Amino acid sequence: MKHIVITPKDMERLRPALCAWAEANGIDPKGVAVEPITVCFAVDSPKIEYVAFVLDEEGRRQVDPHGTDRVLTARHVTRLVSPLEAHGLDAGQFGS
Repeated sequence: MKHIVITPKDMERLRPALCAWAEANGIDPKGVAVEPITVCFAVDSPKIEYVAFVLDEEGRRQVDPHGTDRVLTARHVTRLVSPLEAHGLDAGQFGS
């Protein structure tokens, strides 16, 4: 299965296009943590794997209740419905 990894440096460099791509795939870019995103191009089930912030009932980022002052995150997987190319992106741009 072919896949690419979008690094935090890629996110910084290509932010506007990646935000549009994320939204087109049902992902709120404001909720995505700055951690690598993996895009898997499986023929039967293309998907996006990413880490997002855990939100409370009011939509605020939850802090670790154990007193570490770290914001809680969780791994998410969603179906790839809008390809990178539809947003001016190319797989060769990633992995920096």
